[in-house]
Amino acid sequence: MLKADLKNISFYTVSNKHEAQLVMLEPVCCLTLSLSIGEMNSPCSDYFLVHIVNINWVKYWVQKDKLLPGEKIIIVDLDNFEELEEKLKIFVNSIEGESWEDILKKLRKYFGWEYEDHNFVNLL
Repeated sequence: MLKADLKNISFYTVSNKHEAQLVMLEPVCCLTLSLSIGEMNSPCSDYFLVHIVNINWVKYWVQKDKLLPGEKIIIVDLDNFEELEEKLKIFVNSIEGESWEDILKKLRKYFGWEYEDHNFVNLL
């Protein structure tokens, strides 16, 4: 059985961890992250995008638009980036499968895969 491994977190809407922490302290918070995830004990990884939002962000948009379709969003009740990192690591690393494709199928339920909607060309 293969396991997923969160190898790195990159910042998409901020420049660094300090700025991410400042965003998380805001009353209405949305932070977009790029997660490098691969198989445990492998140097390879794919990139996945996710929006981390707090409850106030959800409340704001629901009150404003009366509808909030969501995809690739994780709602948190956290204001500490290190705690968020830890929770994401535990969550991602709990995902298992018989193959990378099995793991990928599970990851794509929660995160936007870098190859989502790509058309692959068979050169043979």
